[in-house]
Amino acid sequence: MSKQVNTLKKEPKSQSNRQRPKVGKSIARGTHMLLDGAFFNQRNNSGLLTVVFILAFLGLVYISNSYVAEKKIRKIEKINKNIKELKFDYVQMRAQVMEESRPSVVAQKLEKYGIKPLVEPPHKIFLNTKN
Repeated sequence: MSKQVNTLKKEPKSQSNRQRPKVGKSIARGTHMLLDGAFFNQRNNSGLLTVVFILAFLGLVYISNSYVAEKKIRKIEKINKNIKELKFDYVQMRAQVMEESRPSVVAQKLEKYGIKPLVEPPHKIFLNTKN
């Protein structure tokens, strides 16, 4: 005769034969519990809940940081565009001043006031200061 075995009950495994669950399965199981909502029904999830809140906070900080960076980039582009326009105006004004400061142009403008350019060079005046 054979030994009678209870097929409904499983024999408890000894602690030495018990293996640790693989990391990939535990992460997948935890992710599934979190997305499924079963995570919030457990009693001992206070440590994991704080981790979730910290990750959510870090996500919000990351998003706000990217918005601030984009705003600064737009501001920098606007300032660079303004600098290019001002450089163009500077070059244009400098060319205009150079053109109007030529001796021939100055002579033409002063002719209507009766001022004429010198034909002979100026003379030096010497002062004798003897004390």
